[in-house]
Amino acid sequence: MLKNINYFINSSSIAFHIDCIGYDLTPVQKAGIIYSSNKASLSEKHEAWQEIIATTEDIPLKGSDYTLHEILKKQMAADNRCIDKLIKDDENTFYICQHRWHNIGFCKSFEECFEMINKNHLTLEYCSISKIDINNDKRHFPCADVKNNRIMSFSDGSTTEYDYWFKQMYIDLPIPFEKGDIICMGDKGELFIFVKRQEEPPFADEPWVEGSFVSYIIDETGCINTFYEYDFINAEYFGGEFEGTQRLLMALSNFLKGKIDGILYSEASRLILAEEEANNIFSNLYNSYSNKELRFAGIRLSRY
Repeated sequence: MLKNINYFINSSSIAFHIDCIGYDLTPVQKAGIIYSSNKASLSEKHEAWQEIIATTEDIPLKGSDYTLHEILKKQMAADNRCIDKLIKDDENTFYICQHRWHNIGFCKSFEECFEMINKNHLTLEYCSISKIDINNDKRHFPCADVKNNRIMSFSDGSTTEYDYWFKQMYIDLPIPFEKGDIICMGDKGELFIFVKRQEEPPFADEPWVEGSFVSYIIDETGCINTFYEYDFINAEYFGGEFEGTQRLLMALSNFLKGKIDGILYSEASRLILAEEEANNIFSNLYNSYSNKELRFAGIRLSRY
């Protein structure tokens, strides 16, 4: 039985919105969402695709020589070939485990890699496993992204022509975001202010429109930049605390929503930047001088 499609949607904000409005996803949309999911393991994705093949009519795909069912079958077959190459015991090969580009250790077998990851308390973190031939550094093996002792996906170096079709597919979904909403892209940390969905490509040679939106980002100097994001399936409402110059986003958000006027926004931005600069100056002085010396210099410590 296919899991609820919301399980595969990276953004809980979008998943909740789709539920609320009763939006009916097409088989192609479901297939693309499953492919892009960073929550589901590769085996869960295959199970879901098999369910789509078994329960829906096959349809041609725009921009592809294959039908939907054909490309799903070919993608699963390619994934399985990658798994076989990766876990097969080959002479003169070893494995490298990495977490955020840092080596965790070297292993003799694929199974030993999971033991190494668990030993380092990284079971619930994304790690990568690469296979190396000692005698032939040009021999290529798939590189697996793993989490919770499961293969989640294969890295870009292991992609196939079928992967490229999915990667070029921008999934057009209804989104809950309105002008001025502060959003973040999954666990990447950077914050954006949503402006609008992108209706036309920003560049003449960029054909993809679906799944993109225009947003604002603010740097540490208070400068506002327009940013084009091409994969809103990872976008979430930001619900955390604003720190440092992130408070500028709150001011701009409320200005765009009409909750404060332009004068207050301008003055608030000046004040926030001045406060942050003062905090940085004080931090440098505090690390260089004693409290007594700072008081002699007329600095009121209670303000910081």
